[in-house]
Amino acid sequence: MRDYPHNAKEHFMNNIFQTLVYQREKKKDTVLATIIWDDGSAPRGKGSQMLVGAEGLLAGTIGGGAVELKSIRLSQELLTGGGSGFIREFRLSQDGELGMACGGDVTVLFSPARLDDTRWDETAAEVLRRVRQRTPGWLV
Repeated sequence: MRDYPHNAKEHFMNNIFQTLVYQREKKKDTVLATIIWDDGSAPRGKGSQMLVGAEGLLAGTIGGGAVELKSIRLSQELLTGGGSGFIREFRLSQDGELGMACGGDVTVLFSPARLDDTRWDETAAEVLRRVRQRTPGWLV
């Protein structure tokens, strides 16, 4: 059995930001994809995150399935094509883009963590410090 920190949310935050630090040490850009809004039935809720690199999913999850796969592809396009972050809404119904049966909606924020943006180094260090110390905080 895995030795998780205090709770699963701490484990995933720790894993995502440790992976972010590792990727930055390897001089690799990444994208942090975060569900910022959900309505109705959806695989994961607000605050769920995953870290994506050029090779695909690196850490975390926003629910698996079609939403996660499409979000990985959009993240990879952002990494290869450049540009700034963006927000994308996914309708999770049969008539929606992904043809899902969930019936809800999720909105995902795609935040590129490029090497030239040193704020990510400070952010990752602060998140990891807060997880270790079990200090509440907000990632905005």
